[in-house]
Amino acid sequence: MKIKSKLKYLIACLFSFCIASDSIAVNDLNKIRTSFNQEQQKIRIVFDATKKIDYRIIKEKNDNEVKVFFNNIKTSSKFKNPSISKKYFKNFVLVKKIII
Repeated sequence: MKIKSKLKYLIACLFSFCIASDSIAVNDLNKIRTSFNQEQQKIRIVFDATKKIDYRIIKEKNDNEVKVFFNNIKTSSKFKNPSISKKYFKNFVLVKKIII
C-alpha cells in the first residue's frame, strides 16, 4: 500500500513540474503577418508563435499609434522581418528590449 501511494505522489509531482516548466518556458515568435480590409478600413496584424502570447496593448494619445508589448518571447531561428506595406503603415517598428 505504501508503494502505491508513493507512486501516486511521484506522478503528481512530475505532472506538476511539467505544467510549471511549460508555463515558464520562453515562447518563440515565428512570423508576423499583416493585412488590410478595404471594406471595414481595418488593419489586421497576426503574431505567429509556438504558444499563446502574453501581451499588453497600449494605445497612445494620438490615435495613430499602438504599442504591443510581449512577455517571455523571443524570435525563433526561422523569424524574418515582415514586409510591411507603406500604403497602410506609416511606421512599423520592431524593438527588442531586454529587461533585467
